[in-house]
Amino acid sequence: MDKTVKIWNTATGALLHTLAGHSDNIRLVIFSPDGRLLASCSTDKTTRLWDAATGVALSTLEGHSDTVNHVAFSPDNRLIASCSADMTIKLWNIATEGAVLAGTLRGHTDTVNSVAFSTDGRLLVSCSADTTIRLWSAAGAPLGSIKGHMLPVNSAAFSPDNKLVVSCSDDETIRIWDSESKSAQSTLELDLSVRSVSFSSCGQYIETDRVLDIGSFPASSLFDDRRPSLASACVHTLFVTKDWLKRKTENTLWLPNEYHATSVGTWGDTVVLGHSSGSISFIHF
Repeated sequence: MDKTVKIWNTATGALLHTLAGHSDNIRLVIFSPDGRLLASCSTDKTTRLWDAATGVALSTLEGHSDTVNHVAFSPDNRLIASCSADMTIKLWNIATEGAVLAGTLRGHTDTVNSVAFSTDGRLLVSCSADTTIRLWSAAGAPLGSIKGHMLPVNSAAFSPDNKLVVSCSDDETIRIWDSESKSAQSTLELDLSVRSVSFSSCGQYIETDRVLDIGSFPASSLFDDRRPSLASACVHTLFVTKDWLKRKTENTLWLPNEYHATSVGTWGDTVVLGHSSGSISFIHF
């Protein structure tokens, strides 16, 4: 682990900037919704803000007493939420000069693994190793908890219309919940633990960061309460199995052992593969 963030040109593969400053392993890096900022969080207990165009360090957010696991920008780019192994979530106002702590949210009883804003910026969802999901107002008021997973919850996110929450857990399930009633809507059983989950921008598909046997799949299939099969896979997307990059369920590109992916991201006709060697591959269609 070299404790740096690297920014790459996806068209050319050229390294644009190396961002150094963290003193321990980096857990996550994300762009702001407007693409102007980067936020990174680390085992060093801090979150750092960077200018995405220049790579210049802008602010260091200090206040957590343990590893910062995840960060999220509000849709209007004015707030950052960070969550930590210290069992708290912190809200930071980044619209002012520097960054100011706006509040600390308490309620989880174990490591908080992820946090996300609703698309309208009014709500937050967090999830924890305590097996629960919690909802909050963007001002920090608790709005109740969701229970149903049997093991630590790794990730949770709102649907584009904010009516649903999707979550994934070490119990090898992905679950969908009604965000208002907090009732379970459906469960999808898997054969592995998924680390990150979200809705696609159209709200029709569930996306994960893992190499599932089916890749992305329709959210509607979750309401069938069955294991996914290739027949239920999205026919308009790119996805990755262990040995193949698939397009519309067809094997398109064979992946040699050195190109097997430990994490996957897709955007339109581009697939990004992360490898155990530390290298990244960009494949354009």
